[in-house]
Amino acid sequence: MPHEVDTWEILDNAWADGRRVALPRCGKDGKMDFFLVSGRAELTVGKWNISEPNDLCPLYVPDADDLCLVPGLAFDFEGFRLGHGGGYYDRCLARHPIPTLGLCYPDCRVQRLPREAFDIRISSVLFGTFLQGGVENA
Repeated sequence: MPHEVDTWEILDNAWADGRRVALPRCGKDGKMDFFLVSGRAELTVGKWNISEPNDLCPLYVPDADDLCLVPGLAFDFEGFRLGHGGGYYDRCLARHPIPTLGLCYPDCRVQRLPREAFDIRISSVLFGTFLQGGVENA
């Protein structure tokens, strides 16, 4: 999404290293699930013009050994995030409590965000300027 960290380099490196990658797809029912994806060819343009797993990708149920990269428009010092208001990540992470790593640009770090009882705290947040070839100022 615009104003969120571009994760293509992370994904391309994970696929090149033979790592298992599961990406989210949001359903019309407001539910987000993860699907195993082995490369860009298995992605299609979905809701909100976001690349997401195609219908042939198998469902993946996250477990405690996984790490979920969570994009955000902003994160606060307590690990809460500002997304686009749909609550997809919050509902999914409530069903599958796994370690999370938020990704955000440094100027999107705030002291405290407003939150609701259902908001899920992110385990760790990486604030950095993501450039091709690595991370600067993380």
